[in-house]
Amino acid sequence: MKKLLGILAVILAAILLVYGLDSRSRQVSAGSGETTQPTTQITLPETTQPPTTEAPTEATTEPPPTTDPQVEALRPYRNLGVCRGLDEAHTFVLFFLDDLSSSWSGEEIAAFNGLYFYPAMDFLQTQGEAWGMEVNRDSFTYSSDVNEGMAYPGVVASDFQEGGAATDIPDKTARSLGFADGREMYRHLQDYTGTDQVAMLFFLNKPGRSYTIRDEHRDGQEELEFSVIFESYPGFATSATAATIAHELLHLFGAEDYYDPYGEFPQRKILAESQIPDDIMLVTYYNVKDNTLSQATAFTVGWTDTVPEIMEDPDWNR
Repeated sequence: MKKLLGILAVILAAILLVYGLDSRSRQVSAGSGETTQPTTQITLPETTQPPTTEAPTEATTEPPPTTDPQVEALRPYRNLGVCRGLDEAHTFVLFFLDDLSSSWSGEEIAAFNGLYFYPAMDFLQTQGEAWGMEVNRDSFTYSSDVNEGMAYPGVVASDFQEGGAATDIPDKTARSLGFADGREMYRHLQDYTGTDQVAMLFFLNKPGRSYTIRDEHRDGQEELEFSVIFESYPGFATSATAATIAHELLHLFGAEDYYDPYGEFPQRKILAESQIPDDIMLVTYYNVKDNTLSQATAFTVGWTDTVPEIMEDPDWNR
């Protein structure tokens, strides 16, 4: 059995071991002041059917709803990634990675999880429930053990555009654990955790610009997905926030950036700043509770099928 079994032996938390079967009726405030309509789940009382000699009537099944290509084009990454819905089972595997310029202690890992990771997960789950999702809170979190010798044999650049760590972190980490490459390690994680939806999060105990590598399935070749999250942002004294972690995780569910990091949609950024200024895909606050998850983001990741008005603006794709 490979060494990763020892790494995954520490279960930091089972967020909740039961399904949230009650869909709570809530409202979430979008940055533009819009609110979702609360949904109420009606439970019908049980009835006792009298005996009958008539042949049972076969239940009719409704055809699945048709998908509007124009609507789906507005959320191009939905269901393409490793994470496909908060109502499904996921496993989030946390790799607290050492490199040649930084390392973690057990105390630092415990503090980081308590201050940032678990609040980030709670934000996502709470927001999902507010949008009417029956959130599966049976999502186990596994943490790596820094004493197992796992390390990145080099220095992870603080900006992914400056070094190859943007793509080689899974492979080099896997080799340090005895696997041939990142794909073999990932398949092992799927088998070990019992779900194909495994999100790999690599944490570095130093300043840097956090990012997510997402498989966009555009070239026909499946790519490994993962997030790299730094302890703090360069030039800022505060640590990485729960909002940063939630932001990166949402990318794995299909969310897009609104702050226009690559200069592709300058008008979208202006539109978002004016109508959804606190959305977590536009800005990340130190206190994640100050962020919102607007209808645009909820639609993008599939928590609602109602197209938000902001996306119907011609400037959204400019």
